[in-house]
Amino acid sequence: MGVLAALVAANVLGLDVSVSDTRDDRLQRALSLGLARSQPDVRYPYVIEATGTPGVLRHAHASLASGGSMLLIGLTGRSEVPMSIDEMVVGDQVWTGSLSSPGVWPEVIELVERGTIRPSTLITHRYPLDEAIAAFEEVRRASPGTGKVVIVPTSE
Repeated sequence: MGVLAALVAANVLGLDVSVSDTRDDRLQRALSLGLARSQPDVRYPYVIEATGTPGVLRHAHASLASGGSMLLIGLTGRSEVPMSIDEMVVGDQVWTGSLSSPGVWPEVIELVERGTIRPSTLITHRYPLDEAIAAFEEVRRASPGTGKVVIVPTSE
């Protein structure tokens, strides 16, 4: 989701986008798609946090400039995540949560049809339906280099 959000920000909104990731293989995939690497100690006016991981949330907040806005699209799966609300208030920052995308699917489909956004670039593995268990095992392993795994209805 993070890479897709970054691609939309770069390719649709025309923003300069920098990305970071906790895994080098995923970062390299994002860089190969034309996104730039975020720089340490740089504060950005806009940050998208797509993991919901507490440590990554803190890193994203530390990367947010005073007066900046952070979009939260990752779910934590926890009832509470400690964050510094004082830093948010003193920094005059805006945090916005967004779940799903009501009302934007026609626009998203059009972006894919035009080739502006190409979700297929995130796919690293394809499995035929009769190997679905192996596909789920691939996802569970989360080996370096594994992106999105797709199960296709017939062997290709």
